Amino acid sequence: MREAGWEPVSNNPYDMLALRRVAGTDYRDGLVMVERLKKMGRALPLDEVPLSEKANWRVPEVGPAFEGRPFPTKEGAAAMTQPVAVPNAVASVLEGMFGKRPSLEIAGKDIVPIVGKVSQMAKRAKLMASLFQHLDFTTRVGAEALSPSAILNGTTMNFPQFLARGAKGQLSETTRAATRQRLLSDAPILKNSDISMRMLVEEGLEVGGDTTVLRRTIRSFLDDVGKEAPRSLGGRVVDRMGGVNRFFEKGLFENMYPLASEWAVKNHIVPVLKATHPDWTSRQIAGQAAKDANTMFSNLGAWQTIFAQPAMKELTRTLIFSTNESESWIRATLATVRGPSKRLWLEHWAGLGILLAGLANLIHMSTTGEPLPAERYKPVAKSSYGPLPMNYNRKFLAPDIPLKDKNGENINLDLVGQADTVFQFALDPVSAVASRENVVPRAIVSQVKGETFGRQQLKSPQQRAVALATELAAPIGAGEVLQADRERIGPLKRLLPRSEVKLGEPGHLLQGVGLNLRSPRTDLELHRQYEDGIAPSLEGRDREIWQKYKKVPSTLRDDWLRLQPYGAKSSVVRLLKREVAYRKKLRLANPMLDMLLVERGLNPLTPEGKRRLAEIQKEKLGGVSPLPGNRFRPGPEYWPQPVR
Repeated sequence: MREAGWEPVSNNPYDMLALRRVAGTDYRDGLVMVERLKKMGRALPLDEVPLSEKANWRVPEVGPAFEGRPFPTKEGAAAMTQPVAVPNAVASVLEGMFGKRPSLEIAGKDIVPIVGKVSQMAKRAKLMASLFQHLDFTTRVGAEALSPSAILNGTTMNFPQFLARGAKGQLSETTRAATRQRLLSDAPILKNSDISMRMLVEEGLEVGGDTTVLRRTIRSFLDDVGKEAPRSLGGRVVDRMGGVNRFFEKGLFENMYPLASEWAVKNHIVPVLKATHPDWTSRQIAGQAAKDANTMFSNLGAWQTIFAQPAMKELTRTLIFSTNESESWIRATLATVRGPSKRLWLEHWAGLGILLAGLANLIHMSTTGEPLPAERYKPVAKSSYGPLPMNYNRKFLAPDIPLKDKNGENINLDLVGQADTVFQFALDPVSAVASRENVVPRAIVSQVKGETFGRQQLKSPQQRAVALATELAAPIGAGEVLQADRERIGPLKRLLPRSEVKLGEPGHLLQGVGLNLRSPRTDLELHRQYEDGIAPSLEGRDREIWQKYKKVPSTLRDDWLRLQPYGAKSSVVRLLKREVAYRKKLRLANPMLDMLLVERGLNPLTPEGKRRLAEIQKEKLGGVSPLPGNRFRPGPEYWPQPVR
């Protein structure tokens, strides 16, 4: 066959053996599926499809069980088995689950597998040694445990069992194997019911993890098993790092994902559906429970997601970090107003609110001695960012923790996590999509624009190279460690782009384990960030506004901004208005001085006005010179106490 130009898929005999076995299993399973669809009246030999239905039926491209396979005739010739057609909707689902991967050849080479592999490697690097998703799933299960039905039925008391199994399963292969056995068990999960975990899996319960985050295939498994042990020191280091990554991935995909789904369906989803639909059969309950559990844990099956078509699936996996996450949260919100599981989802959101509000108050009170402030219960707040006059409230259910930022203010802990997805997409969809870019596209955008996602300018080739390396290959935890050490290590300070600079060293280190921390975003801080990192790149009207603004004394900036033409359309003006409002809140502006300036008819933009203004400010502030570079801020001895 080589003489005819054919090449084997792999030169590894174990690889070839495994692929042959998998292909045989796929074919036999395909035949079983064909027979089941025929019994349901959803599959027919192609030549038996009525002419009136030809446009609505087709042969799905999912392998020889449907497309036909060659066989030898009695005469020794080759013939094909009859193709099997199904309705278009069924064909789309089958192709989404088992269809051929799209291809795109450049210079005779199919680049789709290469792009997919690079994307997966970057994702794996980012998630290496991260507990973010473990904490996220614990929160989702906690919401189920504190739902009204769970509290009334007493199943809340089973939540510690989930925590214990989750922690043990991260370390023990025996515990993970026991979880797999329970998923295949025919034992009823409730009294007076024949619904079992096996039935739920048969009805579509996904227990293998979100495949839009990481694809774990038999080929990658064989690569791990079949390769020789590395001999060089560098090879051993890489192998050990891979082992650490596999440890966390197994704890997530083989433990946390199936364990969370198992707990939720047993303790809340199935009981609520049985109470809501007493006339449904066990199979109907199991089917809806599987669908709801997949949505709840962002583990949508190929038969659920809107990105089922193979080409679209491949494209979105490359561009977006996890399509399942965003789609699942949106579906979970819409399910509260339509569909057969409205009660279930209303209880889920209620449980999530109870959990987050309780945790937020507990943490905030232990830090400050006071309950969570009222404004932190509002998911939406006024904002000058985005297309609307309001945006998601960054402090929503975010308590203070006993850790200070560089300004001496308490850092906030984000408890909401990805549950803010609907607010983000509804209030600022462009930013929401940008924040969910995949690793490789994000790195490319940063290089093209010459600035990081946090709008830190990349001014030299060395900075660009470091930014590219950290965005593509640095795990989340390692990136936070680098940020923590940035100010102390000279080369890092010069080359590594800043990120969340106010968090400080302890904040970055704590964030590296999987928590999401937020330093209070003051408008004065935003102003400084603009001046240090963004203002030099401004052009046109924005740059002109910025240059004039810096010449205006702080006591007159509010009135000056109001007079600016096109102010409402300028992001710079909106930002500077927020700074002025913040200074007013801290009483850093001087209304008496404003009145004196108006009475004396001074124009602060003229040389004479600036000179007279300096004299007045010097007199009012006890002899302190106010105009070193037009950036004067009175010392602490002149600051009134902030408004509380």
